[in-house]
Amino acid sequence: MPWAEVWLRGEQPPLVSRQAGALTIGRVFHAREMNAGIEGGAPPALSDLCRSRWGAYVAMVQEGAETWVLRDPSGAGDAVAWRASGTVVISSSLDQLPPALAPDVSVDWDVVTDFVRRALSAAGRTALTGVVSPVAGEAVEVASGRRVQLWRPADAARAPAPREPARALAASLDDVCATWTGAYGALMAEVSGGFDSALVAVTARRSAAGGRIGADLNYYGDRREGDERRWAACAAAAADLPLLAHAKPVRALTEADFAETANGVRPSFTALDPVRDRHTAGELNRHKADALLTGYGGDAVFFQMPSALPAADYLAEPGWRTIFDPFFLGTSRWLRRSVWSVLSEARRARLETDRVSYFAPFLGPRAREAGQGLSHPWLEGIGTLPPGKQLQVLHVVVSQLTFGRSRRGEAADLLYPLLSQPLVETALAIPSWKHLDGGRDRALARSVAADRLPPEIVARRSKGMLTSYYARQVCESLGFLRAYLLDGRLAAEGVLDRAAMDAALHPDRLIWRGDGIGLLSAAALEAWVRRWSA
Repeated sequence: MPWAEVWLRGEQPPLVSRQAGALTIGRVFHAREMNAGIEGGAPPALSDLCRSRWGAYVAMVQEGAETWVLRDPSGAGDAVAWRASGTVVISSSLDQLPPALAPDVSVDWDVVTDFVRRALSAAGRTALTGVVSPVAGEAVEVASGRRVQLWRPADAARAPAPREPARALAASLDDVCATWTGAYGALMAEVSGGFDSALVAVTARRSAAGGRIGADLNYYGDRREGDERRWAACAAAAADLPLLAHAKPVRALTEADFAETANGVRPSFTALDPVRDRHTAGELNRHKADALLTGYGGDAVFFQMPSALPAADYLAEPGWRTIFDPFFLGTSRWLRRSVWSVLSEARRARLETDRVSYFAPFLGPRAREAGQGLSHPWLEGIGTLPPGKQLQVLHVVVSQLTFGRSRRGEAADLLYPLLSQPLVETALAIPSWKHLDGGRDRALARSVAADRLPPEIVARRSKGMLTSYYARQVCESLGFLRAYLLDGRLAAEGVLDRAAMDAALHPDRLIWRGDGIGLLSAAALEAWVRRWSA
């Protein structure tokens, strides 16, 4: 491809290859034909990529005077693009560029405001002017800014359901875990103690390349609700791996803790615990690991969300239903509500698809008065799906918020097998109520895990909570956070409300309200806008 020149950096630079007629940077794997490329308007090579390849990559194609860039449907590959001195530049970062190629960027406060109001609307978009940024599964023509969405989760949700859902889910899980594990020389696995990370670690370990995983990594809080070492140890034993368990100390944070990860092309919410993030990076370097396996994404893929909406999907299925139906009885027990309440919600099922926000308690006048703004392209047209399936798609969109710069991501590749395109498509094609068959979250995935995980993990109903940990982290950091947020750019622009944050930044309020994660998210966003407003 004589039109392209590729510059790489780092001890483990990404792979460069030619796939389906496109130049790709990142990990690309072959697959059966998948549900993508329905819309026209983009180069056929990019549509073919979405249909026949998966992984974590960015792809580029030149057609005549047009240059197109595609971000893979999982969202794990990332890039922005612009024109400089007559050259099209596509990059995963904006720092350390030659001056002649660096774009003239500034903060787009409308996008920042929209993100604060409705986090999903801006998931995957950058709030920088002067560059174009494709969302996952989207192709963008750099010069004109023309966009074509080649993959949406809603399209996968409309695909025919597999005849044997459990077998299809197990086969897809085995495939993606084995593929990711086999792509690296040395790996570690993150095992929180929860179901999803345990299932990924054990499944990857059982694969042909499982011997490349050196250890399971666990972090625990100093209070009972945040200490999951008991279950992490069970998972590590099932995987026949040593467990490296480390305490999460409560320490005062500084401006530098957030500034270190604020130079990405979009705000980073993956490093809200800088102490843990820094320690994980050190462990990955110490063990010379190329990648870290995680269980992130299982809430959406395996359907963990407590809701009566799947009951609406079940009601729409052919056949006679009564209040004594085992599905309704099981769902009511799971939700700890009466059958009448579950049925009532199912019959008036309605989903607010675009109101997820970390910052809801702190919206400033600009955010409260803002117009409708843009919607995430993955949310377009999902109203024709059953309500429970809409909820699952919504949480697949939420999963996009995890991608961003982090210290551990600089040390090794962060792998999210549960968000891999083939597995997401398989899970979305299965009716929502079948994921809950038996009246509990992740019921289908639990049946898959029955011969892989210890019974105490498969049957576990509780989940670790770090709300107290984050609240105490904020309490220790009040000296820094009060000045940083109350005198910051977000408050000055009216995006966040200074009085609301002032009220939240008190020990008593943090104990009762648990706003710690929202305030740390505000600090991460504040660091990002300061970096790009300088």
